[in-house]
Amino acid sequence: MTPDRRRTIGLVLLALVGATVATQVRYSGAPPWATVWAEDGRLFLFEAWDLGARSLWHPYAGYLHTVPRLLALVATVLPVRLVDAWFSLASGGIVAGLATYGWFASASLLTTRWARTALAAFVVLCTWGAYETLANITNLHYYLMAGGLLALADTRGGRGRQALGSVVCLTATLSSIFAPLLGPVAAWRVWRDRRSLSAPTLWPVWATIVGTAVQAVAVLGRMRAGESVGDAGGAPLDLIWIYLQRVVTELVTGHTIGQRLWLSLGAVLVVVVALAVGALLVAGIVREQTTAARGTTVALVLGSVVFFAALLFVRGPDVQLAVTWDGGHVPTNGGRYALVPGILLFVAILRSLEAVQLRPGMLAGVVTPGLVLGGVLLLAVWSFDARPTTLRSAGPAWNVEVDIAEDACTSPEEIAQVVIPPRQGDADWRAPIRCADLTDG
Repeated sequence: MTPDRRRTIGLVLLALVGATVATQVRYSGAPPWATVWAEDGRLFLFEAWDLGARSLWHPYAGYLHTVPRLLALVATVLPVRLVDAWFSLASGGIVAGLATYGWFASASLLTTRWARTALAAFVVLCTWGAYETLANITNLHYYLMAGGLLALADTRGGRGRQALGSVVCLTATLSSIFAPLLGPVAAWRVWRDRRSLSAPTLWPVWATIVGTAVQAVAVLGRMRAGESVGDAGGAPLDLIWIYLQRVVTELVTGHTIGQRLWLSLGAVLVVVVALAVGALLVAGIVREQTTAARGTTVALVLGSVVFFAALLFVRGPDVQLAVTWDGGHVPTNGGRYALVPGILLFVAILRSLEAVQLRPGMLAGVVTPGLVLGGVLLLAVWSFDARPTTLRSAGPAWNVEVDIAEDACTSPEEIAQVVIPPRQGDADWRAPIRCADLTDG
């Protein structure tokens, strides 16, 4: 093994460890490794114990959640008192892995290492992750979808990276109702490589098709059985305004700083940020050297908006997502809907920065990368500043509630109810577990 290869492996391992740690320490109060997220316990853990491997084909909200189901099956062979740490660290590790994979896969979209580093850091540290998305298996499919988009856009990777991208695309489509949103990128990839349909570069496409087909069979089966899929009721009419507030503004300001600015500046903040981001994107698009490069940046921006619209349409007009930043109320829930659109928009912004500053000299080599990486660090600080208000931080400790449930058991076959987050006092969120499993744990 060459020294360069050893150094690369060492840096990758360091990035994986560092990113995993970052996913765990963005919370105050009850840490994620000592708590179990809402659906993680009440749904996935319980059904893994109850149904075993059959739970893999058991839809929730009308569609398959393959990755959370697999992680829950692993949890059934662990001591009960390790379930909290397993769910938190496993999901954090997957996000870290996707961020690290994104550093390599984004080479077809971003030409500089500083931009790819900023993207990888942004995946882990972006403001939308802290409140409800990180460190739980329920919301992993949003990160998987982002990874799938990067995999389908990766035209430079060798056989190994294309094989890994295929795994990302397959798990993404088998875990999300939004699998069809990968279709346009997959179609573009097929058209691009249509003369070599058996080439490794198309492996992620075939994985996407297979996963989407299986997901479609499951969804159609539930629909024929009369089960609703999501909360579809049409996207709200003020979609673009909500997009500008929850995606564009929070991308630039972070949630904590953004809410303070909103309460003092109101709609002016959104307009100013939107104009600044729009000006940067236009400047980058104009400076791109080829029509194809311009088209890619435009496609990323349009994809961000379309993805956000599709999320709202499928999940319904979430009242917690609709921005009501007036009267002192700033929404915190619904950030998961902004994750993938925000990542796509961030890639477009990075491309524009590269196009504007890709000339030799101090500005290109130091100032622009420093500003971008500094901006990511600021977002991280703002996200950490928001920790006291995260959804999970006030939840009860898993092991404490396991002890309480075990003390209340009267027979091994009795079903105990272990109280879990999202919030202290949310008694409706419970994980049903057999007393025998509690005792064995």
